[in-house]
Amino acid sequence: MSNVEQLTSLDQKLTTDEVNALDNPDQLFAISYLRGHLDLYMADNESASIAGFKSAVRGAFSQDKLIEADIELVEAELERIG
Repeated sequence: MSNVEQLTSLDQKLTTDEVNALDNPDQLFAISYLRGHLDLYMADNESASIAGFKSAVRGAFSQDKLIEADIELVEAELERIG
């Protein structure tokens, strides 16, 4: 599977997960955060990859001024998605 196919598959998975997380605000936040960054990442990177996406998300934590609790939620989702 190509990098683009992997990222498209991840986007589809996160979309499904987002719907399933509607009753869990913390998980919903983390998934929505990842989906937003995934859209931006895929639009800005011709050689996008899962590893590059994870690195970009982690690099955005300080710029987005996330608190430690939110970082932990997003990190947990990153681990869950593989």
